[in-house]
Amino acid sequence: MAPLLYTRGIHTRFGGVPLPLPPADLAIILGYFAFVIALGFYVHRAAARGIESYFLGEHQTKWWMLAASGSSAYYDITGTMWIVSLFMLYGVKGMWEQCIWGFFYAAFFMTFMGKWIRRSGVLTGAEWMKTRFGSGAASESARAAYALLAVVTTIAFIAYGSVGIGKFGQSFMPGWSRNACALLLVAITSLYAIVGGFVSVVLIDLVHTVVLTAGVVILCAFAFLDASGSEAVQKLASSDWGSLVPPWKMTDPAAVAAGYEMFGVLVIFWVLKGTILEFGGPGQLYDFQRFLAARNSRDACKIGALWGVLHTFRWPLVAAIVVLAIAGVAGTADPEMVLPTVLLKRLPTGLRGITLAALLAAFMSTFDATINAGASYAVRDLYQRYLRPRASQRELVWASYVASAAVVIIGVVIGFGAQSIAQMFQWIMLALGGGVMVPCVLRWYWWRFNGWGFTAGTLSGILAALAQAQWFPKAPIWEYLPIVVGINVAASVAAALLTTPTDRETLKRFYKSVQPGGWWGPVARDVAAEDPAFRKESFARDLVNTLIAVPWIVSLYLFPIFLMFRRWTTMAWCLGVTVALSIVLYFTWYRHLPPAESEAGK
Repeated sequence: MAPLLYTRGIHTRFGGVPLPLPPADLAIILGYFAFVIALGFYVHRAAARGIESYFLGEHQTKWWMLAASGSSAYYDITGTMWIVSLFMLYGVKGMWEQCIWGFFYAAFFMTFMGKWIRRSGVLTGAEWMKTRFGSGAASESARAAYALLAVVTTIAFIAYGSVGIGKFGQSFMPGWSRNACALLLVAITSLYAIVGGFVSVVLIDLVHTVVLTAGVVILCAFAFLDASGSEAVQKLASSDWGSLVPPWKMTDPAAVAAGYEMFGVLVIFWVLKGTILEFGGPGQLYDFQRFLAARNSRDACKIGALWGVLHTFRWPLVAAIVVLAIAGVAGTADPEMVLPTVLLKRLPTGLRGITLAALLAAFMSTFDATINAGASYAVRDLYQRYLRPRASQRELVWASYVASAAVVIIGVVIGFGAQSIAQMFQWIMLALGGGVMVPCVLRWYWWRFNGWGFTAGTLSGILAALAQAQWFPKAPIWEYLPIVVGINVAASVAAALLTTPTDRETLKRFYKSVQPGGWWGPVARDVAAEDPAFRKESFARDLVNTLIAVPWIVSLYLFPIFLMFRRWTTMAWCLGVTVALSIVLYFTWYRHLPPAESEAGK
């Protein structure tokens, strides 16, 4: 049985429209807003030096700051509201759905994907196409297609984020509509992200990480002690609700109504889609940017590992909210509103302000990273490449301001029409993400794949995803995803095989510098003939380390969840696996990291 019965609205339960926040909570939140905006303006001069500074910080940012920035961007408040709603619907099994966005990305980042991206030596993921496909029409088409995908994805994520922050803000701003709340909070975040650029984003994300960590620790301690005697928490934690084992079919009415009846089938699709996605590289645009900004490939690997470790704090945050909801909230008609309901009704003054500041920090981290990354594609790969190739650095910085503002405005307007967080998230991750993941995978592992194949695959994926949203919005994943992916595979492979391969010199340079894995036999033989001294890093070792790192990161994330739910035996197993695999990874991964050569000039 689901822990909350979604039959009674919060206003009925608590007697009308929520009251405004107490002055102490408002002071904490407003003070935090003032601080981050001031910090954004303070670093404005560093960002304004040029486009390299605005989007990558001139490769001078410390690796641990980049890891903290990327990790805090993963906390997004919209996604956290969604995850809480999944736990409320069917318990710890909600973790399975995290596979669709690849929540163990860190395992791939730290073992091989992070260093591959950094060795590309470019400014954006679209510009990377020149490194992989060389010059000429095929490369240009691939770059334009990826830039288009990047802008579409950025706008979609902004729409998704505005839906969540609008719903969240409604609980604390009586009389405001969802759209009005979204506009206010988006405007505040956009202000420092647009003015300060990448340096501002990373520096403020570091502050967000500190605030988030402190807020999560305090909230978890409060939730654990507050619900220590709750019979509801004890009963649910010891029941099937507290188990991670997925059933083939869901029978609970709330889960069935939400579309999770065929849970076993969904788990298969979630895991397959997420795994393929992770082999293709970062799913979010700001991921790519963080690794490109690293000083060298060694730092890129360390960014991936620390990224995953810091993201651990998200899961006890979710568990703490769920525990407080189970122990003291009767119900809400909308499961996506459980998180703000708990904050409003279960936390004391002061702690509520600190937690709100932490969650708003999470929203701002995701939003500012998305804005900066999306604008980099619009300016570098569209505006500068095709409209103003001789633009000055000052003009490009101003174009970055305009592009950042434009993607925000378009995204927020689209978000006004979305019905729910889940609706936006599932379209982005399943239809759009699934529709374009095949060319993103083939580009790394198959030497014969070329720019035309990438272009055809990307454009067909975008069109298929838009068609699904327009004509089959309520179709289950097992009906539309195979069709979308099938179209993507056919278009990608056919276009590559029917057109001229990428020139061999470009492929050899890519193979020697990036050192990818997969089917590179003809290129590898050419490189060996020309440079017998060249020794490529072992991709087999990287894959073995990935297989070790996946259960390591999963057990690391599950440990605090089972701690909060008092599943002591399962918690102990997760902790033991984490410690044991940490020791193994020290010898198999850390001691074999690439040397700390400088790649800042590439």
